[in-house]
Amino acid sequence: MQSENTQLISEQLARFVVWTKFEDIPEELIIKAQRHILDSVGAGIAGAVSPETKLLNKVFAIGGEMSGNVPLWGKGIKVRARNAALSNGVSSHTFELDDTNGCDHSGAVVVPAAFAALSLCNRPIDGKEFIVAVTLGYDLAVAPLNRAAPMSRTTVLAGTPPARVASSVPRRRSVVS
Repeated sequence: MQSENTQLISEQLARFVVWTKFEDIPEELIIKAQRHILDSVGAGIAGAVSPETKLLNKVFAIGGEMSGNVPLWGKGIKVRARNAALSNGVSSHTFELDDTNGCDHSGAVVVPAAFAALSLCNRPIDGKEFIVAVTLGYDLAVAPLNRAAPMSRTTVLAGTPPARVASSVPRRRSVVS
């Protein structure tokens, strides 16, 4: 019985992600999303000089992973999408400059994933669709945070699904068309 329930919840979530349009999002959330996007990129540029980011990028270099078409923020280097999402996420989070509300650092996972996904799209993505992607990523991130203990480190636990949603939204039209 539980698996049927889970399937229904996952189907509801999938429909919500696939069919949500820019016009469905309240204006105050659009303004907040724009602020969070700028905040996350700014934090990522600042964090590009951190020891953690430098070490991660050194690991990429040792593994022959320093080529691609997605920029590492603040570096002038391009790498593959998955590496850019990870490195830019680390950069965004490393100095704890990102986002608001204590341990709600969703921007460090959502925004880098959404930007990295742009390189995987087979069509141009406009700003409205990008804002939908980021907003849906944040929306999914907030649900587990609302149930978590105060000040718990939930970014590690709740970061992957929102990043996945944010990175899939720009590519969704090919799925539903």
